[in-house]
Amino acid sequence: MLNKLIMMGRLVADPEMKTFGDAAVCKFRIACDRDFTKKGEEKKADFISVEAWRGTAEFIGKWFTKGRTIVLVGRIQENKWKDRDGNPRTEHIMVAENAYFGDSAKKDDENGGGDGYPYGFTPDFGDDGGLPDGFTPDFGDGGSWPQ
Repeated sequence: MLNKLIMMGRLVADPEMKTFGDAAVCKFRIACDRDFTKKGEEKKADFISVEAWRGTAEFIGKWFTKGRTIVLVGRIQENKWKDRDGNPRTEHIMVAENAYFGDSAKKDDENGGGDGYPYGFTPDFGDDGGLPDGFTPDFGDGGSWPQ
């Protein structure tokens, strides 16, 4: 069976970081706007509880704050327990396996440099864009790379 979920939303509060032994865990909620509204109604949002572990948790805890847009890839997990009165309870959460920036950092944002990358991070694309010298792609139709 397939259990894969991709979501994009805004953090409704700063992520909560904890550790269990040597494993970091991060819990937070995101607000995801619905794509549709009935005529005359305001747009609605769903609030999703999310949990991330280890490296993904550390990444989210370091770079994301309330209001930032985040893109998550993970799975749905059902948690069951009994409350104080012995009543059975169930919740469904997203367990995030990967997280990505969904927006660019503002210039005055303490977590980013305004170019969409965190402070101190500069991507290295190389001088040639990663193509080897003399490379000419073959499109199979006799065409060549546009000049």
